[in-house]
Amino acid sequence: MIPLTHVYLATPYTHTDARVREARFLAVTQKAAEMWKAGLGVYSPITLTHEAAVRHELPTDWRFWNALCRDTLSRMHELHVLCLPLWDHSTGVRAEIDLARSIGLPVIYHAPDILCTTCPDFIVGLPRDGRPCGHRDCIYDSPLPAAEYPAAATLAA
Repeated sequence: MIPLTHVYLATPYTHTDARVREARFLAVTQKAAEMWKAGLGVYSPITLTHEAAVRHELPTDWRFWNALCRDTLSRMHELHVLCLPLWDHSTGVRAEIDLARSIGLPVIYHAPDILCTTCPDFIVGLPRDGRPCGHRDCIYDSPLPAAEYPAAATLAA
């Protein structure tokens, strides 16, 4: 029997708009499902806590969740990051990457399948102007080339 690889799946979550948090939850849950189907033992904190946060008015910021996330990540074999828009500005994602590196876990980056579905401007309904993504000056109108992600050699499709 092949040992199960335990993977922590990080992505940005905190946002002032609940629609953005919901979109991020849907995107990371889709990625977690793909990884489960591939036979990985995935822990996706957003997938597993979003509904409780919504239904029971729990905080949605890193300060509240960081102890649980740090403890769980320390028990994993790998950290995977779903690079949704602004992932590199997320306090939680940055802390998870720092912790993973400090304990010697590999960090693997995944480009999202469809950026517009997770774009905060798209979700909150800002006006469209005919660009491919429908938004003026959109930085999400096409996936970044792999070379623009950190550790591009580890970027998973």
